[in-house]
Amino acid sequence: MTEKAGLRSIVLQRRDALDPAVRREASRRIIDAVLARDAFRDARSVMAYASFGSEVDTAVLCETVLREGKMLLLPRIDKMRDAIRVYEVRDLASDLDTNRWGIREPRPETCREIGPGDLEFVFVPGVAFDADGGRLGYGKAYYDRLLAASTQAGGSPTVVAGAFALQVVDQVPMEPHDVRIPVIVTEHGPLLNSQH
Repeated sequence: MTEKAGLRSIVLQRRDALDPAVRREASRRIIDAVLARDAFRDARSVMAYASFGSEVDTAVLCETVLREGKMLLLPRIDKMRDAIRVYEVRDLASDLDTNRWGIREPRPETCREIGPGDLEFVFVPGVAFDADGGRLGYGKAYYDRLLAASTQAGGSPTVVAGAFALQVVDQVPMEPHDVRIPVIVTEHGPLLNSQH
């Protein structure tokens, strides 16, 4: 087992073991802190994700984006390209399908695709994080490639991650393609200081 795989397994076990009531309260605090950020308030479009399993619950974030008249963008896994594509979602009830892993994704037949250069505010998922902005995802590098493509296309999105404090580790093993996250918000507040 690689160092990343071992760390991923340990942190996922910790996260899965979190008491549901504690997870709900911590999720609320994390999302409230994200919603209070100037970069979120100023953004016209927000890319988030439909939370799955023991992840930080993003339902309130997604609902707030729509209620405030911002454009809600959600990812869909493109198995052919082994990448994620981003779509505008207008209705959380009718615009999403559930994939084979139980993750809710935009329906491409009803949602408009958005290019990576048009991303403005991106709320990224992850398994583990460190104080230097290191992020360990689920192992496919989808977000690393998406954020790199956004920069290459002339975008400069504000990137924020939400994580429970138990997901913060001393050091995440990083490779050259791994993108550091400038701001990580836990239930205790931002882990990193940033001008965003």
